[in-house]
Amino acid sequence: MAKLTSEEKDLLYLAKGRGKSEGLFLVEGEREISHIKEVEALYYAEESSWIREMREKRVPLKRVSKEVLTRSTYREGAPLAVAKRFSYKEERLSKKTFLLLIEGVEKPGNLGAILRSAEAAGVEGVIFSNLSVDPFHPNAIRASLGAFFRLPFLILSPKESKAFLEKEKMQIVVASPHSQKSYFQVDFQKPTCLVVGSEAEGVSPIWQRDTVFVNIPMYGKIDSLNVSVATAVLLYEVVRQRYEPSLS
Repeated sequence: MAKLTSEEKDLLYLAKGRGKSEGLFLVEGEREISHIKEVEALYYAEESSWIREMREKRVPLKRVSKEVLTRSTYREGAPLAVAKRFSYKEERLSKKTFLLLIEGVEKPGNLGAILRSAEAAGVEGVIFSNLSVDPFHPNAIRASLGAFFRLPFLILSPKESKAFLEKEKMQIVVASPHSQKSYFQVDFQKPTCLVVGSEAEGVSPIWQRDTVFVNIPMYGKIDSLNVSVATAVLLYEVVRQRYEPSLS
């Protein structure tokens, strides 16, 4: 391999996750990059009409070898943008009636799929709590199809999350395969935050009090659903009750 340029060294440094401490994250792919309001740097290997368009928009471009770009991305050769991490103030989620709290999810693809379903179902805000995966992971962003950039979110501990939801006087509904209550039996027309946890560990003990636990009935030999699928099922029960009241 040829001697690395300073740009290539910077990119490899960021791709190893070391930019997190500097408040940076990576976004790969033209469609995903289009959602970023301000690109700090855009790494690419080959000229294209899209790159020329970015140049005309005065986006800071840094050309690197295809080999280095491939080592730095999940999709071989995809352009890679650097942007500043961000979050929202609690006021953005205050006075909302439909929130989703995601706790402990381990896989970026699942996290992104959940965000995609959340936006489709009309969720007004998301709380990330005690995640095992970085919500800014490139694959989570890719799987969200842009929902990551459109849904206001907070990053809180379970204790902080509980305090916020209690202050907002929201009904807290927790998904659990051990509950005896079906999700059909809950009134989702109330201001509600749906809480979903990891498939392996479930949710934190803090959610054991002052919450409503619900399950998704299982009639076959399978005893659980993928967390992103289960979340979509629950989200659309909220939609059914709120927007199709004649069916309730």
